[in-house]
Amino acid sequence: MSPVKMPFLHRFVGRTPRSSEIRHLAAWDIAEVEIPKRDVSEFEIGSRLAADEVLTYTTGADHWAYADGHVMPVSGKGSSDAKVEDTNRGDLVILMNKIGGAKFFNEGAFLLKDPEILSKTPSPQYVEVSQRQAIVERIAEYAGENFAEVDGHLLTRVHEPSLCLKVWRRPNVEGKCYLQMLQPLLVPWQGTTHNTGLHFGLNDIREIEELCRSLIGPELICDELIHMFDRDRYADMACHVDQIEDMRTRSLLGVAAGIAGKRVLKTSTYTETFRMISDLSLKAASELTEAEGGAVLDALNAGPQWCHLTSAERLMVRLAEEQWDARPVNTASLLMSPGLHRTP
Repeated sequence: MSPVKMPFLHRFVGRTPRSSEIRHLAAWDIAEVEIPKRDVSEFEIGSRLAADEVLTYTTGADHWAYADGHVMPVSGKGSSDAKVEDTNRGDLVILMNKIGGAKFFNEGAFLLKDPEILSKTPSPQYVEVSQRQAIVERIAEYAGENFAEVDGHLLTRVHEPSLCLKVWRRPNVEGKCYLQMLQPLLVPWQGTTHNTGLHFGLNDIREIEELCRSLIGPELICDELIHMFDRDRYADMACHVDQIEDMRTRSLLGVAAGIAGKRVLKTSTYTETFRMISDLSLKAASELTEAEGGAVLDALNAGPQWCHLTSAERLMVRLAEEQWDARPVNTASLLMSPGLHRTP
């Protein structure tokens, strides 16, 4: 085991030196957690973006990636003199933000506004009630299961890589949109952040392009597909293990998170629908039930009742619904929650 000083968001009730008002706050803090060591020989290449660009490593069915962009030695033997405890703090902050700063709170994950986050925890006299110990315990448990020191660097368990199709409103052209295809950032395992867009496996290029062709045309809403990487890389882009994660659920949560996330920073009041979609959009894809997915779709389709959706957002909702409806349905899961059934 190796110690790492991990930055995290500390949730507490208290005040600040500048304000005597008692309220819920969050502040950046640091706690030392133990990271298990694993050997390079335990891992194989899991996915590539190009012949010379490894994206993830695998052991069993799990995907892992370095938090600092380190590349595992091809020889299968350690080659680095680095120490995981020297990991750059900036890389660790980025990692914790991807996992979701509020994931470890007693209340569970929710969207925080910037004014609620302090740069550091104030002195003890300003803190009335603290969640620090509980949060650190949860982070330590998460780190033990999802972090590893490999070749002197921090390796993180991540969700399967995907390709993402986004829809953007065309500026100054009424009712027109364009499509954008990219490889989104990898998301740490059970992270509460989701990449907005329609998700597909790395091996599903043909499916994405077929969908794009059906959406682009003079009489259709989209007029262009922009690739955010060289199309020549397609031939070498691949996931080398079987896809086991549900990209349809990832798409639904990504679209919901994008719509809710943009608006939570701009509103001081929440409708019940907005609160529900905001909360569910922060769930890990593997934790979303059939019934909850249906509830998210119902809320998105009722968008005009709680927010104004742009033409690009409306198309994203439609595509996410079509993708969701094409999934294999877990009937048992639906029967467990009859109160959340979707109506035809």
